[in-house]
Amino acid sequence: MRNKNYTLLILLCGLILSGLLIGCGGDDEESPDEEQFEVTAEDLLGSWEVVSIDGEIFQESLAFSYGEKEITVTQNSFVFTANNSWFWNVSWQILIPLDAETVQQFTLTRELNGTYTVSGSTVSLILDRADIIYDPKDLGELLHGQTEEELEEAIILDFGGIQNYAGTIRKNRLTLQGNSEKLVLRKL
Repeated sequence: MRNKNYTLLILLCGLILSGLLIGCGGDDEESPDEEQFEVTAEDLLGSWEVVSIDGEIFQESLAFSYGEKEITVTQNSFVFTANNSWFWNVSWQILIPLDAETVQQFTLTRELNGTYTVSGSTVSLILDRADIIYDPKDLGELLHGQTEEELEEAIILDFGGIQNYAGTIRKNRLTLQGNSEKLVLRKL
């Protein structure tokens, strides 16, 4: 049974993700006439920024409110390396009013990493490690009653091992279509 704090954490992460998904795009739309190719391991190599998740456009430095908290996403990027490693980094800046005159600034960074394989059009991501970095260190306990280590373990369990995606590429756009989510990344 998941404890109450873990449920609150999932709710907070869901609301943060919902905020990420709100926005409007400009030049990020793909033309249906552009030729699309199956992705290869060589296509993946390098740095990518997240353009959209499940069709909703992600905006750089997206800011939104969650209750009294002001949250700004300052980084959301993937890196695929030649040794079949991947990294997904997301950073948030959080402003929390402590009283009528004082606002405390916090930073929360989530770093996921692991290995990947490409077989045909399938890109498989295997999560090896989840790192949560709070600044200040006690932010996790203030927000949802969990230490960095407890939250890292919950993320690894939630990821569930191997995530398989159908990978296609158009120009500098990588689309990873999974069973429950669709990620679109732009090559940096």
